[in-house]
Amino acid sequence: MSPQIQEGIIEIIQNAIAEGTDDEDIKSIIIDELTRNYGGTWWVNITPKTESHGSMTMGGFLSIKIDKYAISVIQK
Repeated sequence: MSPQIQEGIIEIIQNAIAEGTDDEDIKSIIIDELTRNYGGTWWVNITPKTESHGSMTMGGFLSIKIDKYAISVIQK
């Protein structure tokens, strides 16, 4: 995953957290925006954050902790 795509995904996640009303709404916003911007099919998992801020990327996988959420995205 290129740094530009990673930055774009993080921005999408941050915007979804700011706009969403609950976990499912945030997840739906993220999937819609990822599909619109990058195509393909996306899997998104949201769990309560238990650790400090950070991120990890591998191939088509991104996991990031923002605000009170740990969010992982995978492009299928």
